[in-house]
Amino acid sequence: MKTVAIIPARLNSTRFPEKVLVNIHGKTMLRWVYDSLKLSKEVNDIYIATDDHRIIDEVLDFGGKVLFVPNAENGTERCIKGYQQLNEEFDILINVQADQPTLRYNVIDNLIKFMKGNGSYYDIATIITDIKSNDLGNKNVVKTIVNHQDTIFFSRENLSLYDYNKVFKHIGVYGFKTKVLNQLLNLSESVNEKSEKLEQLRWVDAGFEIGTIKTSIDIISIDVPEDLDKIDVWLCGN
Repeated sequence: MKTVAIIPARLNSTRFPEKVLVNIHGKTMLRWVYDSLKLSKEVNDIYIATDDHRIIDEVLDFGGKVLFVPNAENGTERCIKGYQQLNEEFDILINVQADQPTLRYNVIDNLIKFMKGNGSYYDIATIITDIKSNDLGNKNVVKTIVNHQDTIFFSRENLSLYDYNKVFKHIGVYGFKTKVLNQLLNLSESVNEKSEKLEQLRWVDAGFEIGTIKTSIDIISIDVPEDLDKIDVWLCGN
């Protein structure tokens, strides 16, 4: 089974504009993500999908492959539309967020292995990790309610009153079987998606079962400028 990773990247983030091009110790945030993926043993090819020529220039500068996708409602739609431009077929598409500079390639490899092996039943899969108690009420931290390996719900809300053993931090990486991409592209925005502002709830509400694998590595997402301080701490420990 062949796997392609696509990183959707845009500059008009509401909470932190142009964050994917911010310089982190000599490299852009986007480059950190790309360089980690390059180490993967399971990913056969990598592309960046974007609508901005500044990102295109950056990708070409570091030798990456770029897909120009001018109109997309969200990151997954940008990935799917980018995938449709390829002249090569793959079995699995991995959607990797451009704002996760501490991403480890082995986490991606484990997700792909899961989708090829024990999790081959799932058409969509994602990654979770243990959540810190002080993150339960943080709306910038997306929580996942899980039953065994099945996703029940995603939420930004405070889930401190929920069964703590079933609540995890969601790592915004998704694996898709390419056979369902057209179905996902044709789904309309759902009520829960609109309420929570989480695109993955569109798939949950449409009846897709989303498998999860757990990692012990806490991937840092850069949502606001203050999150960059966490990167300095991470680099000191690595």
